[in-house]
Amino acid sequence: MQHTSAQQSFGAAALRRDDFDAHYDAIWAPHVDQWSDDAVLSVCWDADAQGDRRPAHLAEHHPVRDRDAIWAAIARRGGDRKVLISIAPRSLLLLNASLDAKNETRAAWARPQTLTAVSGGNREALAMPAVFADIDFHGGSHAAENLPTQAEADELLARLPMGPPSLLIMTGGGYHCWWAFSTLPSRTEEDDARARLKAWLKVAFDAHDWKVDDTSRGQCTRAAGTLIGKGGDLRAITLLAPSVALQAVAA
Repeated sequence: MQHTSAQQSFGAAALRRDDFDAHYDAIWAPHVDQWSDDAVLSVCWDADAQGDRRPAHLAEHHPVRDRDAIWAAIARRGGDRKVLISIAPRSLLLLNASLDAKNETRAAWARPQTLTAVSGGNREALAMPAVFADIDFHGGSHAAENLPTQAEADELLARLPMGPPSLLIMTGGGYHCWWAFSTLPSRTEEDDARARLKAWLKVAFDAHDWKVDDTSRGQCTRAAGTLIGKGGDLRAITLLAPSVALQAVAA
């Protein structure tokens, strides 16, 4: 497949298309023909607050098969450090149903009556291609202080019963860890894999009173090759583990 240019600059930082492609190839590409025809990936961000209204959670939804459209949506929001991507594809039919329900009960501050206002969640999520954990460590801008060092996080991941992550992304202050399914799981298999990961991380982190975040079905998170930072100090989120070294989790 022909892809667009590898980088798009925002000041000193640059979006990295090659890293995004490796992320897409590892997590979503193997399963594009297994999801329903209405499967979309959601690119999400927070709009600025308007007056006394809450910030709206906005999104663009593009067919999971169309990586170029997904990347174009990311690039349009590339200067926004809050741009995220859904782990599990959404059902466009269920997203539209959610929009209809929101419009029937919308409050004065509610989101606009467009599909871009619906980022989706557990209800709209299709089968997950991977389980995920967010491991912060010392050295980043974190409110929590009970965190491992990077070396301690590396040691923990090396002895994980599920094996090392299929994909490892450095966010600057921690790791985003993805364990890819070799085949799309049933809901029971997915729940079991997520529960096993959560239980093991809880035991390992509780032993040191460390904090760790795991995943939900409807979660959105960072995509490799996007930017993170504050006050215009943006830097690329870096892909550390190459897709050629995948160790997929058996569903």
